[in-house]
Amino acid sequence: MEYKEVWYGEQRGVRWEVIRWKLGGKFRWNYYLFIPIEQIPDENKKAMILKAKRWQASEDCPVHVMFQYSGKPILDELDWHGGLTFYEKEFDSMRQLAGIKLGCDYAHGFDEDRTYTLDSVTGDCFRTIDKLWELVSNLKMRCQWNGDYYALSEMEQLPNGALVAIKNKHHYDR
Repeated sequence: MEYKEVWYGEQRGVRWEVIRWKLGGKFRWNYYLFIPIEQIPDENKKAMILKAKRWQASEDCPVHVMFQYSGKPILDELDWHGGLTFYEKEFDSMRQLAGIKLGCDYAHGFDEDRTYTLDSVTGDCFRTIDKLWELVSNLKMRCQWNGDYYALSEMEQLPNGALVAIKNKHHYDR
């Protein structure tokens, strides 16, 4: 790798990251979404948390861990640039599943000789987040008071814009 730039933020309660790489003299783009396990409603976890499969081309080749996301509900239906091309499980320091990282790249045949900008890639990323909300309309949101995730119906937006669980609102009413 010769060069890498990273931008990140949160849109509609979903953490995202955009990366621009320079590899072999060419600039390439990727974007990723990070979705904590607690943010995923129970009824959607089976569709979004995939089981790993081991794959080995031959006995003398290393074993690879893969996830079959093609054709899967929700994940494959999100509005990805060129389709979902990255799926990874993230673990905490106690080796417990903490969340999933999903992403796509701009290294397809149809991307050759096309110019992308931070604004265009970020716009694509935000469209993917909008589609996630369309498909998982009960995605949970993070409470600014305690960091836990709650259904939107259990939350209130404060005048300063912060989202807090109604049960934690009293901390701000002083």
